Amino acid sequence: MMKDWLELMRISVIDPRRGAAELMATPWPEAATPVLLALVAVLNGILYTLILPPGMVFSPIAMAVVAGGIIWLSAWLLTKVGQYMGGGGTLPALLRMVLFLQVIRIFAQVALLVLSVLVPPIAAIVSLVAGAWGIFMMVCFLTEAHGFDNRLKALGTLGVVFVATIVAASVLLSLVGGAALTEM
Repeated sequence: MMKDWLELMRISVIDPRRGAAELMATPWPEAATPVLLALVAVLNGILYTLILPPGMVFSPIAMAVVAGGIIWLSAWLLTKVGQYMGGGGTLPALLRMVLFLQVIRIFAQVALLVLSVLVPPIAAIVSLVAGAWGIFMMVCFLTEAHGFDNRLKALGTLGVVFVATIVAASVLLSLVGGAALTEM
């Protein structure tokens, strides 16, 4: 199973359209989604704790809760906005897609973290390229998950959700930050 996932990640990075089609066609146990959401949230919490400056991090647990909330909210928003744009994606399919792309992003961030220690100037360039490619991958995956007839609808969906997620993340972080400050 792990070998299949690694191969699907490799395909998705090289050919996002094919990777998206294979991910959507792959059977997915219903119980896998909450487990993967928890794992990805915890890994993001740890990663954010390592990457972000100390003043921006409350605790790895709080960061994991925020990351998990943002991931779920993003999938929900991608579902609703995509459906509004004429797509046929469902929340389970979009959550699977977001989680899968998050796993790839975590691998990329760890690689970039190592590269930034070894060769900082190259890491900055690779980070920009990886970010742009990640957006292209997301558009391809959204197109497949919603069954859009073109990627422009997926790009519009992503744009609306991006703005909404930033607003929601700001609110969520201020709530978690307020709770963390009251514990001090």
